[in-house]
Parts: sequence; structure tokens; C-alpha cells
Amino acid sequence: MKEGWLWAGIIIAAASWIGNSFYYQSKQIEHPIFLEHFYEAADDGEQYLKFYYLANRNDKEDVQSVRIKDAVLFPYSRDDFMSGENTPPVEQEYTHQDLKVLLFH
Repeated sequence: MKEGWLWAGIIIAAASWIGNSFYYQSKQIEHPIFLEHFYEAADDGEQYLKFYYLANRNDKEDVQSVRIKDAVLFPYSRDDFMSGENTPPVEQEYTHQDLKVLLFH
């Protein structure tokens, strides 16, 4: 009798794990989603543009550049020379995605 409860528990745990895996995969986005931005141009010195985008929490891809009409912008480098990473900071965390911000110079 006790062995039957053990197997029932194992089967329920396995089914729960498989169901959670499918649910997690269904909430992942294919690629980062950049939010719509509006800026007014002013030429009064050094300015940075902030771009916000949603990415999966486990996404380790970096944005190399952004094209706006004919201009190509490169992200402001925040190189961490100790770890060799240049990851954008997380502005806000959600269950499955992070809202990240990139600074462009």
C-alpha cells in the first residue's frame, strides 16, 4: 500500500514538472521587444538616448547597434572589466521577462 502512494506521488510530481515546463515555454518571447520611444532633438551638449526593451529573464544576448533612419547608434559601454560582461541594467523585473534599458551616445 505504501509503495502505491510513493509511485502516485512520483507520477504527480513528474506531471506537474512537465506541465510547468510547457507553461514556462509558452510565456517566452521569440526575440527582444523594443518599446516605442519619442524624443525631441536638442543640440546642447552631450546627451544620451535611453531605449527600453523586454527580454526573457534568461536571455544573454547583447544589442550591438540600433539604426534610426540613416544613423547607426552604438550602446554606451558599461564594460565590467572584472567579469568581461557588458549587460544592460534591469529596470524592472517581471515573472518571465525583464525590462532592460540601453543608453546610446
